Amino acid sequence: KLQYKQYSMALKFSIHLNEEALIKEVLGEIPFAEIEPVVYTVSPEQLERLMNVIATLLETSPHIEYYLKWALQLLKTHGMHMEKHRSTFMRAFRSMHKSIQTKHDGFKNICNSNRYTLEFVESQAKLQAKLAAEKVEAIQTEKGSANAGASQKAWQ
Repeated sequence: KLQYKQYSMALKFSIHLNEEALIKEVLGEIPFAEIEPVVYTVSPEQLERLMNVIATLLETSPHIEYYLKWALQLLKTHGMHMEKHRSTFMRAFRSMHKSIQTKHDGFKNICNSNRYTLEFVESQAKLQAKLAAEKVEAIQTEKGSANAGASQKAWQ
């Protein structure tokens, strides 16, 4: 069904077969722009399984934005049903939350490290500029005193 771009049918069949590798393959082949229409066709019975697979992919895949879009769209589209049947989806919610929180913490650490590195580089650049300005000033002062001495000798 993927080769005919019937993404909804391919996802439904893969979830029905309950083959995690197949579900992951199908999810990975669905274009970003097609996520929203595909999510609308997911039946309530398939939501928990799909959420668990997406949570796993969020942990392991480098395509974070792609799978965050899946998670967000699932919650937007099927949120009311999930709220009504909260106990059924609690394990999937926790798994997804854990995956997202882990990614968030990792990015937070990277961003903080980058910020501190940039602050260090900026302070080093300011220090280098200050030292260069002092060096130029010292050279100009030295030339100025040498020129003053030469002009004084010329007057004598």
